[in-house]
Amino acid sequence: MPLSLAKTQAVAQLAEHIVDWLPGNPHPYADQSISFAGVAQRCGVGPFWPSGGSKGPSLRSLLERTLDREPKKFCTLVLEVVRVGIGYRSKKPITRKDVELLDQFVRQTGYGIKDLRDPAFLESLPTHSTTHTAPPVAPTPIATDIALPAASLQSLKEQLDALADLAPIVRGFQFERFLADLFASFALAPRTSFRIVGEQIDGSLELGGNSYLVEAKWQGAKIGQAELLIFSGKVAGKAQWARGILISYSGFSDDGLKAFANGKATNIICLDRDDLRFVLVGKATLPELLRRKARRAAEENIAFVSASVLF
Repeated sequence: MPLSLAKTQAVAQLAEHIVDWLPGNPHPYADQSISFAGVAQRCGVGPFWPSGGSKGPSLRSLLERTLDREPKKFCTLVLEVVRVGIGYRSKKPITRKDVELLDQFVRQTGYGIKDLRDPAFLESLPTHSTTHTAPPVAPTPIATDIALPAASLQSLKEQLDALADLAPIVRGFQFERFLADLFASFALAPRTSFRIVGEQIDGSLELGGNSYLVEAKWQGAKIGQAELLIFSGKVAGKAQWARGILISYSGFSDDGLKAFANGKATNIICLDRDDLRFVLVGKATLPELLRRKARRAAEENIAFVSASVLF
């Protein structure tokens, strides 16, 4: 059954509102998931994205066809656009007002997405969308192996523990913020999320004269070979001296690590939640843990060795 005129109008307004949040189709050499076409595919409505044509009409068609034929997937589709769009629009951030207006358009279609009204999520968004400019160059701090005060470690531990109770869309942002605070505490010169030609990297840090690109994941399943290869490929596509740190709260599968190491020199090291907690209970400083992981990777071509084994 065709959509009502009211819903058709609401979808048109929604599409116009979010059309600049993502590219229509991904660049051939970029992350294929960072686009409206990629999001549609991941949400199970890929066939509803028209092949060819301009982005605006294609987006309206995607939303209309999903709402009409797969209404149970409509909210999932919108929420995934928000999640991916926030990372993609790092230079011109999606604001709280943008999300609140989106929520109004979604409600006009007859649906509601409570995550869009989550107070913690809304508070994490900027109030103004401005183009980021590089801050003044400051002297690079020297990473410290001095143990943090117990109160600082406890504060970071509580910050990490609190993430488990958050909605997934909020948790990802707050996990990134926690890691930035952790890196800054040990003077690792963190840089937060940035994007290069559609490719999302969660940040970077400096240690011992080396630059490390950082990607963090909080998901139910352990990271496998495919995700290890994807991140390793991102790092390999940067400068020859770049290294990578992949942080997975859920850990890494043994089979994935073995397959990743088979016949391939690693350019990344990996941390899991046990590694983070090892640092937060004061058993090691983060710089020392990273150095030991990097050394083991260089000696044995192993991307992940737990802190409990290294110390």
